[in-house]
Amino acid sequence: MKVRIAKIVRQRKRKLQKRLAKTSQPAQPGPMFNPGAIEYDLAERNAGIVYGGIGAVQLLIKQLKLDEAINARLNIFKLYNPYTESDHVLNIALNILCNGDCLEDIERLRNDPVYLDAVGAVRIPDPTTAGDFCRRFTSLHVETLQDIINAVPPPLRFGAALGRGGTLCDAVLTGYFMGFPEVQQLDRGSGIHLTTSSPQLAAGTVVVATGQLARSPHGNLYVQGGAYAGTGTVAAKPLGMITAAVGGSALCNQAGAPGGMGPSNISLLVKVWGRVTGVDAVNRWYWIDDGCALAGAPPYTGLRVWTERTTLPSVGEYVQVVGWPWLWGPGNTPLIREPWTGASEGSASESPSIDRAVGK
Repeated sequence: MKVRIAKIVRQRKRKLQKRLAKTSQPAQPGPMFNPGAIEYDLAERNAGIVYGGIGAVQLLIKQLKLDEAINARLNIFKLYNPYTESDHVLNIALNILCNGDCLEDIERLRNDPVYLDAVGAVRIPDPTTAGDFCRRFTSLHVETLQDIINAVPPPLRFGAALGRGGTLCDAVLTGYFMGFPEVQQLDRGSGIHLTTSSPQLAAGTVVVATGQLARSPHGNLYVQGGAYAGTGTVAAKPLGMITAAVGGSALCNQAGAPGGMGPSNISLLVKVWGRVTGVDAVNRWYWIDDGCALAGAPPYTGLRVWTERTTLPSVGEYVQVVGWPWLWGPGNTPLIREPWTGASEGSASESPSIDRAVGK
């Protein structure tokens, strides 16, 4: 949703809540239902549709390539004149989604130019043509159509069952660590790690990823196998937080940090600040403390950072870290995986536009 539209929606919502607030009302001189003069007008340029979600349905169909699968396997026509098998199937399905009870209701949608624009069609089959298509259907065609729908990978949600394969739609790529991508929901609700390292796309790319949901021994969710491809671009900005909030609590199949506070933020792009309390150059770890005094690995205190920096910061240095939380080691303690552009050594990079990504 565009920022301008989201702002208008919030303003209208606040105005309505104020209007419906249970405050004392003065005595009404008459009935509450008291309409004034009603005027009707017709916009010259703008038009609306009741079924606003039909565009999202069309986008999902395209992302899952359901129309292509129907045309490839449901062989009913020898020639398309002009409608394909998917045109007829989706015409009937969308009619039901738009409160249609029978084929005759297609005529109502067929004469609605706003609906035609919403589905991206010059015209759609009329009820008679739809009926002719249905009469061509045999029991074998019905079974084939069911097989086509069942074969399409379902949307893979961040809270889906382990081992389930599917498609993760509308996730934004936030960067790479150890060559592997990290993605998160567009609303920054949660993130997840992908084990597919190709292709290399820019941070901020909106992607559609396929694969199987899995969980590491330390309780981190990730998508294994499959592939991902870009569909657009958005801004990928880190979410600032204190070190004590890194990891968060458990969410569905995603484990939480010990004593985790707040929502889960594993694999979500975050930003923290603090003073370096210890450095382990062999394992490429360092610890930072922002005053939360987390119990680190003795003798260090603070949050552990697993970094790709070529030069690690010095003890006592104040740094800013942008990266992805992860559970690691005994007790599944949280750390941050920090990618690095190599643009400036000595202070943490604020930009999520990185050329490398995360690993385990």
